[in-house]
Formats: sequence, C-alpha cells, structure tokens
Amino acid sequence: GGRINIATLGAFDRPAGMFSGTLRTGYNELSGRVPYSGNLAYSRVFSSRWGLSVGGSLSQRRFDSELFRVSSGAWSNFNGYLVPQNQAFFLYDVDRRRQGVNVALGHRPADGHEITFRFNNNLFRDIEQRQQVEYDLTRGTLSNQTPTSGRFSQGRASREFRDYEQEHTINAAALNGTHVVTNWLVEW
Repeated sequence: GGRINIATLGAFDRPAGMFSGTLRTGYNELSGRVPYSGNLAYSRVFSSRWGLSVGGSLSQRRFDSELFRVSSGAWSNFNGYLVPQNQAFFLYDVDRRRQGVNVALGHRPADGHEITFRFNNNLFRDIEQRQQVEYDLTRGTLSNQTPTSGRFSQGRASREFRDYEQEHTINAAALNGTHVVTNWLVEW
C-alpha cells in the first residue's frame, strides 16, 4: 500500500496570475501518423480574498512499433554452434489517449486562513492491437550446417492476433484548509 499526494497549483500560489501552454507533435515513420499533446494553465486572484486556478491537458498518440525477439533461453548447441530455437516478430498498433483537467477555487476569509476546493478529472484510454508471428526453427534433423547457416528438415510457424482495450477514469474532489493560529500552523 501507499499514498500519492498530487499537489496541483492553487490561485494564491501565483498572486500575480499566470497563463501558460505548450503544444507538441511528432511523426511516426512506421505508421505515417502524427501524435500530439498540449496543455494549458491559468490562474488569477480576483480580489485579495478569492482566486481560481484551472489546468488542462490532452495527449493523443497513435503509433506503430515493431519488435523482434529471440528468447535468451532459446539457444541450443548443435555440433558446437549455438542456434536459436525460436524467433518472434511483433507489430503493435497503439492508440493511446490521455486527458485531464484540474480546478482549484481558493478563498481567504481572513489573514492567515485559506480554504481551497479542488477538483481533478483524468481519463486514460489505450487501444492496442498486436500481431505476432513465431517461428520454431529447430525441428527435425539438421543438415548443411556452417557457422552462419543450416537447414532443419522441419519447423513450425504460428500467428497470433490480440486486441486489447482499457479505459480508466479518475475523479477526485477535496476541500482543504490552512490556518495560522498564534504560532501554530493547522492544515486539514
């Protein structure tokens, strides 16, 4: 078990106010797709007693990737030469989306006292398709062996397709306060 404390920006953290944003993009050569992401943040103190902070982000990554694997334990000794027993090729098609928004409304009813309401919403969605082709190379008898080649009389190939989708939403709301009473700091 454990605890994660996500401390988002509050309006009184930047009394002069703030506005910022970023936008990013790229290019996935394998798929020809263009992933992107961006975020915006705004905060403002409306009077000496009220302030608002708002932030949002969005990321959409649609990409392909390839992977080739020879398992580390899948090598066998044939006539003094190490030969891979199997090989696997993977092609991934991934569509990953993340979006979030957070809001903090702060109030200072008196000097040394602050009450803040915070709301946070996050969405993660991942759709992944995986094609796998696996070759079992060392069946049957080996002939024409050299240090870099050889021929087995048998082999086996298998093909597998997986379609995987997950979606997670997190909503959180919190009311917290900070109070300075004489020489004591009280937080809740």
